[in-house]
Amino acid sequence: MDWIRLSNLSLFGHHGAHEEEMRLGQKLEFDIELGMDLSRAGRSDRLEDTINYRDVYGRVEDRVTRERYLLLEALAEAIAQDLFVTYPEILEVLIRARKPNVPFAGAMSHVGVEILRKRP
Repeated sequence: MDWIRLSNLSLFGHHGAHEEEMRLGQKLEFDIELGMDLSRAGRSDRLEDTINYRDVYGRVEDRVTRERYLLLEALAEAIAQDLFVTYPEILEVLIRARKPNVPFAGAMSHVGVEILRKRP
């Protein structure tokens, strides 16, 4: 399996189970990994033979900034399903979603979820 990786995307969205998170919003971080066959693009050196990661970034940004979810799990799932629908060549999607500023007392760098989905 070959992978396209977008690492540490930093986006602002209104997601969370707490009212303040939904109202004020917060910075969220994402790693997106797309499993697919990249051999055609490797041989041709043509953008048309792969997935343009700029377009993937835009799709993730749209989900994060324009929609609202209570759970990181639901947001990550929505991103994964959107990528499967948009790009039929993707076989697997790995998404890591992090909240670096959690709304409760405690010392930690972030909380997050990781989901791996395979095309049915």
